[in-house]
Amino acid sequence: MKMRMIALYAFLCCVLDTISYVLGEPGYGVSQNCSSEGDKEIEVHIGWPFTLSCSEGSMSELYDGEDQTYVQCIIIDRSKKLVVLNETYNSDEDGYFDYDSMPEYAVGDVKDNSSTNYSIVLQLADNQCWMVNVHLVLTESPNATCEESSRTTQHASTRMAHGQSSHFTCVVPQSTAPKIYTNNITTKWLRNCGDKLPNTTVAIGHGIRIGGWDYADAGVYTCAVTYNQMTRYAVHYTACVKPPKNFGKTTLVCSHNIIKVTLGSDAEVECEARGGLEGVGDIHFTSSWRKEEVGGENNIVCRDYGRGARPRSRSQIMIDKIDCEMKITKPQCFHQPPTREQEADALNRKIKMKLVIKNLSPSDYGTYTAEIRSSRGTANATIVVEKNHIPIVTTRAVIIGAIFGVLVLIVLVCGLVYGFRRYRGKHYLATAKCMHCRMLSI
Repeated sequence: MKMRMIALYAFLCCVLDTISYVLGEPGYGVSQNCSSEGDKEIEVHIGWPFTLSCSEGSMSELYDGEDQTYVQCIIIDRSKKLVVLNETYNSDEDGYFDYDSMPEYAVGDVKDNSSTNYSIVLQLADNQCWMVNVHLVLTESPNATCEESSRTTQHASTRMAHGQSSHFTCVVPQSTAPKIYTNNITTKWLRNCGDKLPNTTVAIGHGIRIGGWDYADAGVYTCAVTYNQMTRYAVHYTACVKPPKNFGKTTLVCSHNIIKVTLGSDAEVECEARGGLEGVGDIHFTSSWRKEEVGGENNIVCRDYGRGARPRSRSQIMIDKIDCEMKITKPQCFHQPPTREQEADALNRKIKMKLVIKNLSPSDYGTYTAEIRSSRGTANATIVVEKNHIPIVTTRAVIIGAIFGVLVLIVLVCGLVYGFRRYRGKHYLATAKCMHCRMLSI
């Protein structure tokens, strides 16, 4: 009993010292176990309610690896020099704290003359202590239209599968300030700032549930919040609709079943997985290439785990010689109703695999198996890499053809020279006879 009284007395002394330091009262100093974590600014709208949570204190060091049974949260209004909250919050069985459920102080509707300076003191069971000063930045309530808010506010993107149901909540994202700190509001949901909501829409609290998404339901969904005749457009969801799920059998098709490659050249094999790829992006795929060795063993020569991982091979020599990659094409998500061709193309989701063997050696020829694996199953295909023999007959024919062409060219040149010389000889005789005739006539 005496020990408990001593511990309680020490705790109260620490709290009083901290409060006295914050309030600036003489005769009190900072507890040696309490450290300042600096200042924090929070934007609030005038006329809107505000709630200050203990979670706004420094949370990074609340758990130091040792079991903590509780945290004492003290919120101080520094402007009024008043302790407005002093509550204890228990941890879970592992010594962790659920920050979203920590004690809160309801400030109420913010006014021009509202207090703007607060301090949050967090005291652990082992007397560790943190303190954060919070300054409220008062701003006027926005008067933007839905269209203006949609243009200037970051949207939350949502991909819906055709026929799927979904739930939208009217919660301001963390990136948007200030948050809405009350449930005493009126909400109205808008589609594209005025279009009719889908017929399958059901209101659930301040949120909505849309069942059986259709391509025509795509658009921007906005939650308009009204409080004291003031309206804020709390959140915008940009929703697109992707094709329905396809749980069919996955097949693996390669560009060629047999490829012929010259010794010393590079071999490149491409395969494509189709169908039954629903969940691409959520389901983890692994692609691998195996080579059938003498004795019937299938050794992995290259493997790609996806997600940007480096291909894995048997050895460093194989890594330098062999490369492989896997490219996953995500299903297209439509913001407007697609044509039949567009929908069919989107349904044909693909995973492409490629294997490259550099500077082919005799041991590289043989049978390879491409495999795509996921939690849904496995698909594979077989490719044979054969040596491309260049026929000697073809080479001889080329040489003989070249020699024959040269001989023909020589004969043509000789014929031209012979014809030219005959022409010159006849022309000379004709000229001589003409001169002789003229002389006789004279």
